[in-house]
Amino acid sequence: MIGLQRALGLADDGRLGPVTLAALQGRDGPGLIDAVCDGRLTFLRALSTWPRFGRGWVRRVEEVRAAALGFQAAPNGAAAPSVCPTCGKRVAA
Repeated sequence: MIGLQRALGLADDGRLGPVTLAALQGRDGPGLIDAVCDGRLTFLRALSTWPRFGRGWVRRVEEVRAAALGFQAAPNGAAAPSVCPTCGKRVAA
């Protein structure tokens, strides 16, 4: 949640409340997904354990990015896919 609020330029209180929901209205979905994922990678790169775990973290963030972009691209009203378009894992309903 904090990453989403930062990407929206809001105070990061960790709550999905009316202010955050209002800020989401009319936003560019793919751009917002990229901003959240890029923010996550920036945070991870600053960790002292980056040299050891960085490759795996990048892979996971990129899987999340691809899945989120796939879900976002679904036509309005379309059911979410039951399998992740990136990794093939089943998606919780």
